[in-house]
Amino acid sequence: MIHESGEQMEAVGSRVDLGLLMLLALVYITSQLTEWVSFQVALGVLVVLVIVKFLTVSRGITLFLSLLFLVCGAAILLHLHVPLITWSKVLSLNVAIVMLFVFAPLFGIPVRSRRYADALQEMYRSHIRKKNSFFLGTQLLTHLLGVVLNIGTVSVVYDLASVNPRVRSKRLLAAALNRGYTTSLYWSPYFAAMALVTSNLGVAWVQLFPYAIGFVWISFTVSFLIEWANAKRTVGEEAVETELLFDDRNGSAVEELATAARPETMRPPSPVSMRPIGHLAFYLLSATVFVLLPETFLSLPIVIIICFVSVLYPLIWCRLTGSLADYREGLHRHVHVSLPGLRKEIVLFLAAGFFSGAIGQSQVGDYVPELLAFFHGAAAVWFSVFTLLLALITALLGIHPIILMTILILGVNPASIGMTPLHFALLLLGSWGISNTISPATAVNNLLSVFLQVDVFRLSIRWNLAYSLILSALLPIYLFFCQV
Repeated sequence: MIHESGEQMEAVGSRVDLGLLMLLALVYITSQLTEWVSFQVALGVLVVLVIVKFLTVSRGITLFLSLLFLVCGAAILLHLHVPLITWSKVLSLNVAIVMLFVFAPLFGIPVRSRRYADALQEMYRSHIRKKNSFFLGTQLLTHLLGVVLNIGTVSVVYDLASVNPRVRSKRLLAAALNRGYTTSLYWSPYFAAMALVTSNLGVAWVQLFPYAIGFVWISFTVSFLIEWANAKRTVGEEAVETELLFDDRNGSAVEELATAARPETMRPPSPVSMRPIGHLAFYLLSATVFVLLPETFLSLPIVIIICFVSVLYPLIWCRLTGSLADYREGLHRHVHVSLPGLRKEIVLFLAAGFFSGAIGQSQVGDYVPELLAFFHGAAAVWFSVFTLLLALITALLGIHPIILMTILILGVNPASIGMTPLHFALLLLGSWGISNTISPATAVNNLLSVFLQVDVFRLSIRWNLAYSLILSALLPIYLFFCQV
């Protein structure tokens, strides 16, 4: 009886949480479309309710950081004696990110269809034979799927790539998945980083897109050259740092690898149907286009566009392709599994936004130009170096990039350091993605550590530090030549 009562209370609590998020979404969208002050105040009140409710399920470092940000932010605002409307605005600074948690995953429902996975898996099993093609193909696939699936793409592509009988390197697979995912941060409109930048800096996604894609290609090139050079230093045909994809859990890895490599045990190449892969590519492209076009022709924030398109387009796609059952299953999983699992992240992001907004109200960013005045005309260059170093250091310490980036976005006026908002936005997006690669606290590295049974510090720092340092050096140079 007690067990049943506990389950009933948990179910009621989940419905309350969902109701709060839906009401928060409704009020946020209305406030963005109307800009009425009353809706802004209501939004602040709802954020408080969400924070209080979601704090009850937070534990450990997430709870500690959330409370620390809330107490420090409240202390700053009380000291400044700001009006009620300012409290409301500061509280709701990161609501746009919460909207992405609620709506953006709906884009991934059609992508998870079994027919697409089967076609991709057969392609991996039968047609990807070389390490170079395996690495580049896996990184590109992770990048493209990551745009709409976010962190979910790591487990999806891992399942696909691990069936390959020829390439068994843990390092190659980890690097491809890590870097494919983190480079999606540079330009994906469905990531928290993009929502934070576009909603606070007044930069349209269509302005960022071409420059961000350019840096993606630079990142891919650096990634490939590093792994190519590393493979040249290793001994053995399929070993990289003597790490094999499968260990001794089911017998000798070497024997398993040797058996898999024998011609008589290789499955003959099977014909891969390109139609499902073509459909998947078209869906990914069209999903991006349906976000790009409204932002180009309508004066709406990109987060609002994503909210509407993410609800309608996957439903229309599944209806046209006869896969409404997949849509219903995916929607049920999102509402009852994914969203409840994100409550700790939601409260942390809201608390971090509140603290960063309070820092912004204190005008601490006004001192940045004075600190950089010593460098005269090179203030933008030195600020870029400082930002990248700070991003790398805080990432290694396990601090989520959103905290640093929110403080910089809200506390620093890019014009005061000789930067355009576009330059500043690209710098922050690049810093976020680069630092995510090496942080032992990020979801992608911890997920890969579990999948591959490799120490997270080795996977994140040892295998990716050179990649991150090279990109940190190239990013300011790239932005300088882009003349943004």
